[in-house]
Amino acid sequence: MATTVALTASWSIDAMSSDDDGLWPIGAALVCIGTMAVSGTLAFIARRTMR
Repeated sequence: MATTVALTASWSIDAMSSDDDGLWPIGAALVCIGTMAVSGTLAFIARRTMR
């Protein structure tokens, strides 16, 4: 969870400073969802592999 928050926050700060369209919140939501999905999938795979 901390990885998702940190990555989304850093991406959002960078996107806010260079976005002219005002669409950075949509991108931030997609980054958050994608990071959470990948992190959860990798955690699941790691847990199943360790057994």
